[in-house]
Amino acid sequence: MLQYVTINKFNHTKKLYRLWNSDFRASFPIKKNFFKEVILNDVNLNSEASFVALYENEPVGFIFVKTWLQDSGFINETETAHISLIYVKKEMRNMGIGSDMLNLAITEIKKHKHIKRIVVGNEINKVFSGVPNEFISAPIFFMNKGFIQKEGSVDMIRVARVKYINNIDTKGLEVRIATEEEKDEILQLCVNNGWKREGYLLNQYFERGGTGRRIVIGSIDNKIVAISRFNDENKLPMKMNAFTNDKVLGCILFVKIDKAYEDRGFDEVMNDVTKNYLIKRGCKKFVVLATKDIKFYKRLGYSAFKYYLQFEYDL
Repeated sequence: MLQYVTINKFNHTKKLYRLWNSDFRASFPIKKNFFKEVILNDVNLNSEASFVALYENEPVGFIFVKTWLQDSGFINETETAHISLIYVKKEMRNMGIGSDMLNLAITEIKKHKHIKRIVVGNEINKVFSGVPNEFISAPIFFMNKGFIQKEGSVDMIRVARVKYINNIDTKGLEVRIATEEEKDEILQLCVNNGWKREGYLLNQYFERGGTGRRIVIGSIDNKIVAISRFNDENKLPMKMNAFTNDKVLGCILFVKIDKAYEDRGFDEVMNDVTKNYLIKRGCKKFVVLATKDIKFYKRLGYSAFKYYLQFEYDL
């Protein structure tokens, strides 16, 4: 017997990431801790709009929906609902389970009159940056449901060929690792430039005990005009053994330049300096996550290795 229950009525959540990994262990495996952090423990998870499909009391599919519940001075996404993950067990596909779960989620979302759209991909705390383009049937599924495909994003990767990056021309930019005491100035820079998502993520980083050691700042006349956020340990949702060893993987999450200094080439400087810090901390390969500036990163020696599609549905 097939039935659907909300996630708050399903007590065996560890079965869900195992279910996903039973199908995608080789290509898109999700780590247990990452699954808990980014989905189950996210304050924005809408437990009434997130469903588990059960067949003979065993999970065969799920959909996770997030709606903005968090009070933040940086970003407000109260008009947007995000589908973080939707999955149906291979043996149970083409039976309408995915459609049923999506319809149940949409019905619940519509109860919130302030929500104007549903988005797949491009959320702040995400498992993936959208639907991997390897999922060939996904575009057809979403577009048949009335979703419009939007501009996607790309993860880029590069291998370090030298021990250190030497003789970087910083073009007058003073670069170094940030300190905790510079939190307010860094966040104010985000506010001044309208970097809502980056400000939210940086504030979250500091609130969780970040000291600044994973932030590079660039200054002109003692004024911070550029920032980059990176991880010197593997923080991706999946283990990418096909591409790199987890222990040597570094991630550049974003690089941002003050709008008054955008045309000075500081974006390339900040990328090179950040990469230098990653190398010094033992990273031998680097991933730039969810970028749309493919030409820029190709010029810096990166190659695209994961493509993600994004979709939007107006309520």
